[in-house]
Amino acid sequence: WWQAPTILNPHLSTGTKDSDGSRIFYEPLADFDTDGNMFPVLATEAPTLDNGGVSKDGLSITWKLREGVKWHDGKPFTADDVVFTWEYASNPATSAVTQGIYSRAASVEKVDDLTVKVSFAKPSPGWYDLFVGPNGGVLPKHVFGDYVGEKSRDASANLAPVGTGPFKLKEFRAGDTVWGDRFVDYWDAGKPHFDSVEMKGGGDSQGAARAVLQSGEADWAWNL
Repeated sequence: WWQAPTILNPHLSTGTKDSDGSRIFYEPLADFDTDGNMFPVLATEAPTLDNGGVSKDGLSITWKLREGVKWHDGKPFTADDVVFTWEYASNPATSAVTQGIYSRAASVEKVDDLTVKVSFAKPSPGWYDLFVGPNGGVLPKHVFGDYVGEKSRDASANLAPVGTGPFKLKEFRAGDTVWGDRFVDYWDAGKPHFDSVEMKGGGDSQGAARAVLQSGEADWAWNL
């Protein structure tokens, strides 16, 4: 990367560098493949009309969550975390970059520990913007619960993420490098396929990218 991440909270991201760095650790309920098809991540399936996830009137979306998912500190992932993420991101005082997306929902309710219902005041063709893709990272309520609104920048977890992703934070040097080690309790058995990942930034974008690829220091460069 031309620039390295300076914060590892997807909802407080200041650019692609922060968003990409955060996605090493945080996951959405669903994402899109290279053909634009939605696939489940922390959800068990992508909501559709056929499976009842999308209501016929277009006013609500029901998400079924994976059972047995753990945060990097060992705590269980539940519907409470999804509801909290909406409360956190939609609060104007949090000043989240995703506030405009999450404020589209009229409510996000916990149906049970593994079911969440997202409701809209009017039919929303863009319902998939919430909790999906790069804007969909779910935050742990037990970590960020005291840092909603004006206190959002005070959370130590902004620099020391506790996610559900395939890698667990090893070290973060803001503006330089992010290291993650394989999370042994990751919900998707057998993954990730790497023991560790390192994301580094700095230097002239194309020149630096070419240099680290030629030297073998890096396996992939974003802005070559």
